[in-house]
Amino acid sequence: MVDDDPTGEGYFTDETYYLEQDEEVVFEMHANRSGGYCDFRIEVDVLAGGSRRSTEIIDNEGEPFWVSGLATGWDDYDASYIGGVASGGDWRRPGPDDFFPGDFAD
Repeated sequence: MVDDDPTGEGYFTDETYYLEQDEEVVFEMHANRSGGYCDFRIEVDVLAGGSRRSTEIIDNEGEPFWVSGLATGWDDYDASYIGGVASGGDWRRPGPDDFFPGDFAD
């Protein structure tokens, strides 16, 4: 989907990008959600001589990419967790030592 196109049609549905032998190109892709969660993989058809040679799957080291939207308020969350890449991949419930004084002013 391009520029929030509600039809869900991809940019490359009607577009083909041509490369010369040994030429490389980088496509920057962004995914977002206004709410909820989704996971996805990217499929790329590789063409040679005008016909499909292979379909390449682009994913997150064998797992799908994922994205989630923000809830509209704290009441939308049942629980909170901290972690991920910044903590070596572990997720856990936060404790009092995880916050700085003044984070939650009265």
